[in-house]
Amino acid sequence: MSEQNQFAILKEAVSLPGFCQLALSDGWVLNYHKQLTVQCSRDGRMVLLGIAWQFLPERGTPAEEMEALCQRFSGKIPNEAILEMEESWCGRYVLLCQGTIFSDACALFPVFYSELGVSSDCTLLAQLAGQPRKNYEMPPRRIMNWMPGPLTQYKGVRRMLPSQLYCYTTGVLLSRQLLAEHYPGIADEGNRLDRIVECFDFSLQQMQKALLGTKLLVAITGGHDSRTLLALVKHAKIDFDAFTLLYDDIYEDDVTIPKELCRMAEITHHEVPREKKPDYAVREAEYLDHISGLVQDEDRLYYAHQQFDGLVQQFGEVALLRSGVWPNVMEWYRRSFTPDGPGFDFYDWFGAQKGSLEEKSLQEYFAWHEAHPQKGLSACNVFYWDQRNGCWLSAIETGFDLMDHVVSLQPANCRYLMSMLMEFPAEERIINHHQYKIVEKAFPAFTAIPYGSRKRQNESTGQMLQDKFSRGVQRLKKLGLRKTIKMYGTMVRAKWEEARMLKKQGR
Repeated sequence: MSEQNQFAILKEAVSLPGFCQLALSDGWVLNYHKQLTVQCSRDGRMVLLGIAWQFLPERGTPAEEMEALCQRFSGKIPNEAILEMEESWCGRYVLLCQGTIFSDACALFPVFYSELGVSSDCTLLAQLAGQPRKNYEMPPRRIMNWMPGPLTQYKGVRRMLPSQLYCYTTGVLLSRQLLAEHYPGIADEGNRLDRIVECFDFSLQQMQKALLGTKLLVAITGGHDSRTLLALVKHAKIDFDAFTLLYDDIYEDDVTIPKELCRMAEITHHEVPREKKPDYAVREAEYLDHISGLVQDEDRLYYAHQQFDGLVQQFGEVALLRSGVWPNVMEWYRRSFTPDGPGFDFYDWFGAQKGSLEEKSLQEYFAWHEAHPQKGLSACNVFYWDQRNGCWLSAIETGFDLMDHVVSLQPANCRYLMSMLMEFPAEERIINHHQYKIVEKAFPAFTAIPYGSRKRQNESTGQMLQDKFSRGVQRLKKLGLRKTIKMYGTMVRAKWEEARMLKKQGR
């Protein structure tokens, strides 16, 4: 298994292949892989692991802001000052200061903790405590294809979520507001759209400087998120290409629409086919071992079938710019939530069996948020941010650490940006109309191309109906008639509301 980009903060140094050690100012030891980027303030009080860059044009680089904060506070640096500093940072990083861990906006650089200390790898912490290695195994017929935090498959090892901070010197878990608390707000929509594009121009240019000598490649499908990123990267006038990964049951429009967008904008587009490799099963197992089995997603097959190898052979060092964090603000799970928390069918919908590890983890998670409420976000947006990004996407991003010469980044991974997006009306965010407006501002021609449907490549109407019927029968067997009817009623109402909102916006 590759340890690239991994770290462990322990009371003493440990001997691991390829690891270096750094004595921290709090008396603990940072053990980190030699390929992990590590930056320290001059006085050693702040340590930044991973890649970070600035989103706001009027602010300094992360390294400059760290130095300024250390100079401003000769003694203890308040957590509030650190949170204000990093709320406008983008990237995939972990910040250490005075024994406390601060993650990037969506905790895409994972943090696990136990009595021993902190690590980016839950298996490493468990093995240091003498527990045998065991990957997480998904229960059958799950809708949720990841292990929800904070629990893991290992006793005493927990995941730190985006809404949390962890003090490893005391073992105390602290709350962090997900939205930027110092965002002043921009009431005028036109000014807000101008500001988003201006900040993205600066942010993407800063990212490019941090990745000198690396080819930037934008992942593009037929959906809203990748088109929004493509329009913003095009507007920023930086050097990049686009790419689409192909697979057997890909949506039809995920093949056709990227070609249309790139042809219109004169962007070089690379289609990466899937050719079955003889050792794909070995590579799939290697991928799942690396992420401790915490997610089962298509990305494991991209790795197993070596779909990124051709891009590396063509360009050398590549940075894949992806679009997984935009849905934080779009009320994604609203059909399974009340305004304050999970709805009547939440645990059924996500396949968390009674008494299971998943149910216990979710119960602990909801109890945490009841005691530590978030400002300005609905319960379903908090869930998406903490769970879908902090657990699901975080595990996927960790999978890229297996790949030599490849780095994956989410350019929208910034709390300040999420605060800007939350100012758009909920009715617009639910149907992604706020992203439509950003695309219209950044590259208007893209709005002429319709967004993709949910029809699989080579899938007939009969097959689609058969799949829906099979899912309905499974739900009926599992939930019973009453709950199934109520569930489908909720789904139909949600679809009707979306259709009404789209019609209202003339789409």
